[in-house]
Amino acid sequence: MERIPLFEVVMTSGEHALTNNENWYLDVARKYLDYKKGSVEEAMLTSFFEVIPAHEKTVGLAYMLANSRQGQGSIANLFEVFGTVGIKFGQLASIWELFGKKIAEDTKHLKNSAAPMSLHDIISLAEERDPSIKDKILDYEIILGSASVKTVVKIKLKDGRTGVLLLQRNGLKENISMNLDIGKRFIESLKQKNVIQNSKFLQAMIEALEEQLHDEISMKTEADKFKKAFEIISDLNTDMKKELGDWTFKVPQRIEGMPLREDMAFYEMAEGVAFEKLSAEKQKEYGHLIAQANLKSLLKYGWFDPDRHTGNFFINEKTKTIWFLDFGQFSNFSKNTNPFKWDPRLTLAHFIMALDKMDASEILHYAKLMSNSDSVLTIEQEKMILKELTETIQNLSQNKTDIKESILKVIDILMNNGVKIESNYLFGALKGLIILYGENYVQSEDFKKIMKSEITDLLIKKTPIVLQEKVAMSVRKTKVDLPQAKSTLKVLQCRALFN
Repeated sequence: MERIPLFEVVMTSGEHALTNNENWYLDVARKYLDYKKGSVEEAMLTSFFEVIPAHEKTVGLAYMLANSRQGQGSIANLFEVFGTVGIKFGQLASIWELFGKKIAEDTKHLKNSAAPMSLHDIISLAEERDPSIKDKILDYEIILGSASVKTVVKIKLKDGRTGVLLLQRNGLKENISMNLDIGKRFIESLKQKNVIQNSKFLQAMIEALEEQLHDEISMKTEADKFKKAFEIISDLNTDMKKELGDWTFKVPQRIEGMPLREDMAFYEMAEGVAFEKLSAEKQKEYGHLIAQANLKSLLKYGWFDPDRHTGNFFINEKTKTIWFLDFGQFSNFSKNTNPFKWDPRLTLAHFIMALDKMDASEILHYAKLMSNSDSVLTIEQEKMILKELTETIQNLSQNKTDIKESILKVIDILMNNGVKIESNYLFGALKGLIILYGENYVQSEDFKKIMKSEITDLLIKKTPIVLQEKVAMSVRKTKVDLPQAKSTLKVLQCRALFN
């Protein structure tokens, strides 16, 4: 970071300053960041310079130069310049491969990090927000981490307890609002340059990002999510007692007697090692438990956090504890225990099964159920989608494509052709499944087995409505006589209830 001012001086100083040339930033990027003329990276940099304020252009490029490695620039640094908004957008763009595989790989490890505040500034800000903590905190021991949204500090209380302080920076909401506006103009510029084709998908992504950030910056809202997560994790400990053995899942609890504000909160300390820092052998040992717990949380309990990356789990082998951290995106996907009632979990489960079977007509049917009321397709549109889906899944089948690739390809076709999949599916369940699968908690085949097992349990619990849907699907596919189908359904439902 200390090199940024130096780079800025080099670019702007003297009679022959680099910034005197009209396209100076392209000259710098080609020479020092190895951007190729006409490349996607160069188009993205140009769009970036079109939308940011003039006084930030040299600072932005200086940041990218300071973070380059051996003359190779990373497009991830461009997203980091946008702060929280850019990082979240870059993470989503990587998951959905919006700019191709190369850039997706480049941005895969984007971290929501930021230079930490000094301990002096942290103490001053915390005590300014709630003076009563002066009488409760003995020591601010160490800064554990710092993101653009909040800083995490280990503290020791005067009563002997240890914990963590989560503290938001000042001006966060205003900064996010400004960067969201810049981000929208950045995307519009990319569209005009034909860098991105699926504008409908991007529009949905920006709307979801705006909603997500609104939730994540409220520590009171997050505290409610932690409370609900504690309930779900407690149930999972009971459900998975056999698999866990002596181990226990835990969620950090708020520290009693400490204040909770929109911009400040206190939680117990989760002692342990981040899953991503474990040896491959240890990851294999605990990864299965993490994958199963999260899939069960979604498909049995209807609650899911779509951001379950490896940094959100701490393992403590001494206390045999697996800590679940960070519930900013934890949400109610839906749970309806009535076996005669359909709910979103069943729609998702049938969509996944249709993908597994590579059945184009079923994929489209359940995608329409996942879409909002604006997704009214004409017969011609449906025929076109089915044609594209059929061709695509044939290629996927021949190439033995994995779960992630199948979801990406299919969603791209659907969104491009006007199927507006709702956010709770697109940026909730489906995004979460891609992340959970992509983090390699278990091998691909094991992930499929766990998911199929959880889907099977769900279908069994919902037998009457599942049988009804099975008959309805047969009617749609084969045009069977409807009265005959209804008669068959009644027989099947009676059998299901008495078996």
